[in-house]
Amino acid sequence: MMGKFPYYRRVAATLLVPAVLAGCGSSDSAPAPPVIQPPAIVTQPASVTVIAGGPANFAVAASGTNLTYQWKRNGADIQGANAASYALATTQLGDTKSKFSVVVSNTAGSVNSTEAALTVTGVAVVAGSLTEKGSADGTGSAARMSGPACLTLDGAGNAYICDQDNYSVRKVTPAGVVSTYAGQTPADQSGFPQPTTGPADTVRIYANSILADNIGNVYFGSGTQLLRITPARNVELTYDFPISSLDGRAIGALIPYGLAIDGASTLYLANQLSLRKLSPAGKVSMLEGKEVASAQFGTVAPYRTGLAVDGAGNIYSVYKGKLRKLAPDGTSFDFAGSSDTGTAVDGRGTAARFSNSLWVSLAIDPSGILYMPDYENSTIRKITPQGDVTTVTAAGPLPGKPMGIAIDGSGNLYTLIGNALVKIQLQ
Repeated sequence: MMGKFPYYRRVAATLLVPAVLAGCGSSDSAPAPPVIQPPAIVTQPASVTVIAGGPANFAVAASGTNLTYQWKRNGADIQGANAASYALATTQLGDTKSKFSVVVSNTAGSVNSTEAALTVTGVAVVAGSLTEKGSADGTGSAARMSGPACLTLDGAGNAYICDQDNYSVRKVTPAGVVSTYAGQTPADQSGFPQPTTGPADTVRIYANSILADNIGNVYFGSGTQLLRITPARNVELTYDFPISSLDGRAIGALIPYGLAIDGASTLYLANQLSLRKLSPAGKVSMLEGKEVASAQFGTVAPYRTGLAVDGAGNIYSVYKGKLRKLAPDGTSFDFAGSSDTGTAVDGRGTAARFSNSLWVSLAIDPSGILYMPDYENSTIRKITPQGDVTTVTAAGPLPGKPMGIAIDGSGNLYTLIGNALVKIQLQ
């Protein structure tokens, strides 16, 4: 049987090459082009809510071949945003309500994602818990407080808090590290005990007001006494408030719910019955209130809470839902609000309305703008030097009813909500 041999034809007499037989294919044929899958979005970008100053991250998941991406903000291309994800590294309050989307493309077409909304809030929990209470030092949400009612800030941005149910003063650093600065929980927790003095770790404190000065002292009002925690963390009696007194070292008053200090280191006290000042030399003077018989607690004046002093020497105090102003010349008048309290109403002067709550305090910035927690209305109110009252909304809604207020050197507000220290970024 003969074997199979290729069929040859003679070329140029000496070279034999295989002949191409019909039906055996062609050397000129090309491979079929690859199939390009058009883009399709599998997972749309999600809306996000972030704290001002932090990043905002958006991402898309898509199928298809050789995809390209172009992110948009409010319909306009974002230069260099050409990946499956996009991060806005540092957010600001003004970024809120921005819309982010992405176009996914290849040679087979393109597809637009839905828009993802960015919400930027200036409200953040620094330490503690909005709902859970307890007594634990720690950082951020690991710390616990119980019944915090008043706060102050020192020049370094450390917060000092009246942690009433734990009979202590707590310190919170700007990084959210919480420690017990003074006080300890007594075995007998009934009533409102008078504070004791001595080393900070051994004393008992039930503070209703608190104030840090510029040399490291932390003052607090407790019972009928004004005390201070020294930089060495010793608790000392600064002033005792006996019932009967005229101007002098003793003060006839009850619990001081408001403390303030001016640039000359003069202390101011607002209590249930009077407004007084204490000079650095220890002299006490009545600013408002009338002395009566000692059996009637020394003075008669409106019930006061909250206190602030501006750079011009004007003194502001809160009582019965109104903000009162005492000018350096002794003129005293209702500056904002009315005894007709209830729902928050913005406006100028006495046309504005606040809620009437015992737990009212004041903070003032270098330009003389006042901030006040409106407890029952779950808001922070802003009062200009002209008496215009508005509700602070730029930072977003508050997660509860605010108690106590302080302002730092960067214009951030701090308040107490639930059992937490909350930061409110205004810009």
